Amino acid sequence: MIFSMATGTELSPHAAFSFPGGDLFIAVETTLFCVHKDVVATRIMPLHDVLGSGLPQPAEGAEGITAAKPIHLSGVTTVEFEAFLQCIYDVNMHIDPTPKPVHFWLGVRRLSDMWEWPQLTNYAMKQVTNADNGVVDPFQKLLLGYKYGVMEWVVYALRSIYFRGSKIAQAVNKDEFGGTYTVLLKFCSSELITFAVVLTSDELHFLNWTLRDGSALIDRTISELIQDCPRMSSADDDDWSCSKCDNHQRCVKALSAGWNHVRTHLSGLARDGKCGLSWDLMDSIERYQFNGMDPRCRVIVMRDLSCRLIEFYHRICQAVADRILGLDLPVESDV
Repeated sequence: MIFSMATGTELSPHAAFSFPGGDLFIAVETTLFCVHKDVVATRIMPLHDVLGSGLPQPAEGAEGITAAKPIHLSGVTTVEFEAFLQCIYDVNMHIDPTPKPVHFWLGVRRLSDMWEWPQLTNYAMKQVTNADNGVVDPFQKLLLGYKYGVMEWVVYALRSIYFRGSKIAQAVNKDEFGGTYTVLLKFCSSELITFAVVLTSDELHFLNWTLRDGSALIDRTISELIQDCPRMSSADDDDWSCSKCDNHQRCVKALSAGWNHVRTHLSGLARDGKCGLSWDLMDSIERYQFNGMDPRCRVIVMRDLSCRLIEFYHRICQAVADRILGLDLPVESDV
């Protein structure tokens, strides 16, 4: 243990970041770090400005030169500072395929943003964005996206929750999000079309309009495919002979009957009976047999429908995410 003259507290040297040749002593909470000034101070802009200012030093000596009088970083946790230093010192970390916990990168993001290192801030943001569901639960990413105002995280979360079948797990750090947690959990546990918690009438109207318009678009898209597919090029007779079905009217009838079955049995039907925006829409279509439909026709229909719905899903999630980020959600936990 080392006694700090500045605060009168005992400090424990950090096991990994206490270098024998270090010339800069930094205290975070009750932990003492001994690092290299030329390496670390250049990445902490406020510290770099102070150390490089050339101002006269106090008679009792400058802070950071000795372990007894370290520079104290307030508003920073030991875990966050460890992660920040690891990004500086541990080169292998950047090539190790093992993913880091999401809060590792959130800590790095916060400190690098506060200390004006934009390259590391962007890198940390990218790691959270690219984290799969095994690293960060989609619902947690929705909470984080709202908390930090990151559109890309909110869009990704909505796509995962509504259109990929991701189950909503209870976030471990519930208290971190307060009332936002409760409100968004209600949001994601019900159909978007019926979401009315903390929304003004105008906001609810906007969401309803967006989602109902999307439902109609899905219906129109499949109706068009029923009438017009397969849209096969007849320029090459060989390609046409390999792709065309034997009786297209039978395929149209089978697809039409199949779609009517899917849209009436879909779990996400809206109250008005129209096709709701449920994640299992495409999954239901893919699993349905469409008895009587030529397999060659079915492949082309699935291909065209997938291309249209992927773009549509992105646009609809973008619109809803934009609305969510514009909400003023409560921060207290007693919602």
